[in-house]
Amino acid sequence: MDPLSRPMWIPDGRLTRLVYIDPTDAPPTIPRMAPAITSAWVADEARARFGITIVPMLLMEDGSTTPVISDSRYFQLLGTKRIGSSFTIHLLVWNLPRGSGTPDVSITRLLNPTDQSSRMPVPFTIQPAQIPADVKRDLQDSGFPKPPQHVLWMEATLTDAPTATELKLLFNGTMDQQPFSDTLTIRAD
Repeated sequence: MDPLSRPMWIPDGRLTRLVYIDPTDAPPTIPRMAPAITSAWVADEARARFGITIVPMLLMEDGSTTPVISDSRYFQLLGTKRIGSSFTIHLLVWNLPRGSGTPDVSITRLLNPTDQSSRMPVPFTIQPAQIPADVKRDLQDSGFPKPPQHVLWMEATLTDAPTATELKLLFNGTMDQQPFSDTLTIRAD
């Protein structure tokens, strides 16, 4: 039992917002939010690991901001770097299996949005890391009762990436012996 948890005789409140990495299906009227301690940890780690100074955020209709995250809420965009025709994408992989299981992930780039067969593999490196206790507590206090135990810091490099275009990345693999697929569209400037 958690001595800091809400007493059982106090009912849970109505769901008014979700943590941005929570994979729960919800209508678009329920906003997603980034807890403060979690956001600070992500920004500090992105700076230390990849030299990223500002983690990109989306401006929502209500004026709030939320991190750029993939459709299934597994992959968070941390930043991008262009050097010539090479384009590097830094990602954080959330919602990994609890325990020692690790996902089997592959990334492909959709070359032509109208032709689903025009795919090119994207090479990447990963660095696994444990999530600190204060970040887990922050996620729990913000309404995400079972936060992940660890994350993967990922760096993917695309060669010959055109400038000023949208890149659609496709993620496929298995997590907890279950297949998954996810997409993330970013702008390659």
